[in-house]
Amino acid sequence: MFGDMDLDQNPIQILNGLQAHAPPELQEYFNNKLFPLISFYLIRLWHQLTLKITEFFENSASGPFQITLFQHFISDWESKMNKLKLVTLGLSAAKQYTDYNAALAFLTSLVEKVDTPQTQDAFVHAVMETAYFKLLLRDLEGTKSAMDQCEKILDTFDSVETVIHASFYRVCADFYKAKAEYAEYYKNALLYLACINLETLTTDDKVERAYDLAISALLGDTIYNFGELLMHPILESLTNTPHEWLKNLLFEFNKAVFKRSSDNRTIPFGDIAAETKLRVDEVEYLVMKALSLKLLKGSIDQVSEVVVVTWVQPRVLGLDQIDGMRQRLQEWDENVKKTALLVENETPELFVQ
Repeated sequence: MFGDMDLDQNPIQILNGLQAHAPPELQEYFNNKLFPLISFYLIRLWHQLTLKITEFFENSASGPFQITLFQHFISDWESKMNKLKLVTLGLSAAKQYTDYNAALAFLTSLVEKVDTPQTQDAFVHAVMETAYFKLLLRDLEGTKSAMDQCEKILDTFDSVETVIHASFYRVCADFYKAKAEYAEYYKNALLYLACINLETLTTDDKVERAYDLAISALLGDTIYNFGELLMHPILESLTNTPHEWLKNLLFEFNKAVFKRSSDNRTIPFGDIAAETKLRVDEVEYLVMKALSLKLLKGSIDQVSEVVVVTWVQPRVLGLDQIDGMRQRLQEWDENVKKTALLVENETPELFVQ
């Protein structure tokens, strides 16, 4: 589109050339009303110019202009700009490349511009997004190296912009997805979602993220409690999709041991075998594994072939489970009243004032 432009021109000439190609919805950023880009640049109002450029980049129609604008206009006064803003604009421009290698080269030069002791937050942001393109190019080693480097830097910060943590956790999650490390993906993907406004994701992104989280919850060999995912609104993205069965399956798994009342936690091996579809002679190993992972507390009576459960790892409760708790609390309250009445009738002398 810009083949007829001389990119060696000065910044004002570059802006004028871009204006000549701009569609009507972008003309307001270039014309001489309300201090547009040229006016702010000429009178050196760098903060206002940054705001106007940011607004321009947020307009979806600006995509074809962003690389040229960044390289031949923003670069002229980037030293005056907040470095985190500079990285944000650079990341937007990088997404306009169709060649991942070209995008990586562009971001690598951006990383060098913010690699100073005073701008480590912007540096981490740029490095993690560079790592994302390395991941797209299947450079897993390079991606992991960037993750480790940025994690060490993040650990030194007292506080940091949420967008930086979001970038870190998103790229980490994508890395572990590529490695099929389900538990690590699950943890980092949930941390990423905690850093963003869910409404900024497209419908397709929500469904994909919910699907990946559900699969990871089921396949992660160290994930035994889906509570955080079950409470997260992202899971509703699977409703009325071909993947809705995954959401239903997670909720069914969550109902496991909670069926029994608190005064009926002595469970025969046979009952456990029936619930878990195991042979009776496999139950003891299953319970020992659960005890070692601290999913429950209790003891095994090998002679009587029963398990005495004293505690179960807390989990998210559905409405039916909450109602079950209510009923058991009522039963417990009635039992306490009956016991108190029995004691009063049997030993009235204890209640004499």
